[in-house]
Amino acid sequence: MKRNLFIAQSTMDRWAEEGKIDFDKNVITIKSDGRSFRLLEAVRFLEVEGGGKDVGGLLGKVKTIDKLKELGAERCSDSVIYQDTAYRVQTGFLAEILVSDEEPTLRLETPPGANQQPQEKPAGAENTSRPEENQSDIELLTKFLLKNL
Repeated sequence: MKRNLFIAQSTMDRWAEEGKIDFDKNVITIKSDGRSFRLLEAVRFLEVEGGGKDVGGLLGKVKTIDKLKELGAERCSDSVIYQDTAYRVQTGFLAEILVSDEEPTLRLETPPGANQQPQEKPAGAENTSRPEENQSDIELLTKFLLKNL
């Protein structure tokens, strides 16, 4: 599964000025942690100019320049025209996170007995479970990702 994120041109410019990144053709590397990203020029759709309807369903989405051409959309500075609708866009890059072979990957496995129905506790029994045990897998995964990424 590809892992992508949008990096605004203004952010990329600031990082370059501050010496936080290295460039090698279309790949940037974050100096502080060594993560690398393959870059494709892209835009993020912010709003419909003049408050019109989002006919193309593009608001909030990121499209590469090649995808815009494929769709028949025209880009002009910080605007894109698609099917007679003008959108204000933010220029930047779609960055594909390059995962090295040494980087551990997160695997979600179902622990033994996880599919069993929980047993009822006798009346008056204390709840001795830790707070983490009462959280869903999604909540635990979210905490892990926020802490480690």
